[in-house]
Amino acid sequence: STIAKLAGHQIAKESILAIGDGLETDLRGAHAAGLPSVFIASAIHMPGGLNASALHDLFAARACTPIAALPALAW
Repeated sequence: STIAKLAGHQIAKESILAIGDGLETDLRGAHAAGLPSVFIASAIHMPGGLNASALHDLFAARACTPIAALPALAW
């Protein structure tokens, strides 16, 4: 598997994408580490649902801005 092939090897920072729903934990941590992030718009931060206006308001005063936002994470 891909995970087994990567075990024990360094991964280039440019190959890492942080994904999270916590503004003060996940996204702030990604920003501090210099990593791009994707925001999972949970009902905690976006009770009205995911929309451009709400995202703008949510991130307007924050240093950590994600490169994308999704309503949920599934694979």
